[in-house]
Amino acid sequence: FVNTISLVERDGAGQMTESAIGQMPALLGASAEFIPWPATEQTSSGILLQDAFAGDTVVLGHIVGGIESSAANIFFINTGTQSSATNKVYRVLLVDPTTAVSEVDRKEGALRVTANGQMLNIEATLPGNSKALVRLLDSTGRVVRHIAAGVGAGEHRWTVDMRDLAPGPYLIEVHDEHLLLTRRVLH
Repeated sequence: FVNTISLVERDGAGQMTESAIGQMPALLGASAEFIPWPATEQTSSGILLQDAFAGDTVVLGHIVGGIESSAANIFFINTGTQSSATNKVYRVLLVDPTTAVSEVDRKEGALRVTANGQMLNIEATLPGNSKALVRLLDSTGRVVRHIAAGVGAGEHRWTVDMRDLAPGPYLIEVHDEHLLLTRRVLH
């Protein structure tokens, strides 16, 4: 189950890139369906034409249903109560970061990750009862670095040296028993 929202783009040479652009407010899995907004420019096969978008906020569509989970990985603890079908509908907006800033709900926590050459800058805002663990994971979910443990409420910053790591996708994960924040980065 994931809550990451990503943007997948392919350039004229066929090179594909994927970037994490936000998080859903819930962990969704199988059967969640994205329904494009009819007025959103798209190809006949349903690919949204980002170059045709106008304005600083565009309605892309809605995500409907899916299996909602109480945790990211319930495989070994699933007794049937950790996940259930949901009938929630999420409106999907694309907000141009050069003209607007999407709001961050600080009571739920926030995680921002930026790359600066071979260094990764991590900023986290954690709610009042946190004792969070901060980790760097590779694309298989293996822990590559333990960044911090027992992190309490408030704003925190870390810098991670990525020079000794192989190029590829990584996840920054901040979690405790009540909170899970993730960001995907490409190195």
